Amino acid sequence: METSQKEGFSLPLSALEILTKAVTEVEQTIREEEAKKAIEEVSKRYEETRKRHEEASEKLLEIKRRRTQAIEQKETDLKAIEDLVARAQRIREKLAPTIDVPSLVITAREQAERRIAEADKVLPHADEEARKAKAAYEEAAHRFREVQEKYRGRLHPQFAAHAAYASQAAHPAPPAVGAAQASGAGPMAGALEILIDRIDGLAAEIDNAREYIKTLSKDEQLAQLCIWAGKARKIQDGMALNTEEIRHVRWVFGRLTTLSKDLWCGVVEGLNRSYVTDWDRYVSDAQHRLAIAAAQSGRAHRERDAKTSELRTVDALARRREAREAANRAFPELRAIARHAPPLASDQAEALRRHLKEVLRAIPPDDDELIGVIRPHASLLENWPDGRPILDVLANGGKR
Repeated sequence: METSQKEGFSLPLSALEILTKAVTEVEQTIREEEAKKAIEEVSKRYEETRKRHEEASEKLLEIKRRRTQAIEQKETDLKAIEDLVARAQRIREKLAPTIDVPSLVITAREQAERRIAEADKVLPHADEEARKAKAAYEEAAHRFREVQEKYRGRLHPQFAAHAAYASQAAHPAPPAVGAAQASGAGPMAGALEILIDRIDGLAAEIDNAREYIKTLSKDEQLAQLCIWAGKARKIQDGMALNTEEIRHVRWVFGRLTTLSKDLWCGVVEGLNRSYVTDWDRYVSDAQHRLAIAAAQSGRAHRERDAKTSELRTVDALARRREAREAANRAFPELRAIARHAPPLASDQAEALRRHLKEVLRAIPPDDDELIGVIRPHASLLENWPDGRPILDVLANGGKR
């Protein structure tokens, strides 16, 4: 018979206590099994969609590589054809009668075009598959976070790590700049990430390190730029991006191009759109070069600055999210005002400048859509300090 302890005496449990204990234990077991089953299901779905997303992205990247190689090969072949035609013209009387130069030239050009056409044929399907895989992956990640939150404290140990990653996914912290990056490990290694935050995190890291990187040696600067460029190209070439993500990636490349010109530290292959490689290996090689350059320059002590840099980057990312939200609200208003033919009324002109100032908090002045919207009213930006960046872009033919 079950007993309970009261004031030093062992007393038999009442029927109510026995029933309460039995029901509570069964309910607890059911809840634990429910939590285990739910987490196992969403974890399985997450792993399946993650694998599919990676495979589809890799397939898309491979097709893009083949197409780029076909375009480069076509350019090489056309130059070779031009040279051979000129040479054949000089010795045409001595060529064998069976050598039909015009027909061979036409066939060679068709073969060069066919390689590009073959890649173009499969590219839309691969792009659509990658987009679907990405959508399924993001949905599975979202569902995982919901289940993790629901069953917080009752997670199956096998999936505790996944849950920890998922809980941080909405605010990923980019790795710090400096020698800490050479190890290749960041505070969110392996974590689930929202892609737009991953892109903005990279942009924030670059902005945050703009002054710091000027103190590095030229070899360190070049290696660091290659790391950033490789990470950005992996996103650009290996992911199915939506319109907003494409714009944000372009902004990252704009920052890197400007920084590369300012530093003048060497050639960053990753900024050349026609250059295609294994971007993971490219980043890894650059990280290795950064570690060697840091050791040679005696700057390994900068490791201690990494944590401070990381915290600044996290703050910058939060500010960037806030600016992006403000710009997203202001852009439709700016577009609506800009539709009016110039000259604008004074209140409209003031509103245009006010909304433009909000937009420029998150959108660079050389953004194609922004330039197209504001170009008819460029005169309103004269003698307005905040409008100077756009006027400079317009004066440079729409480029920064």
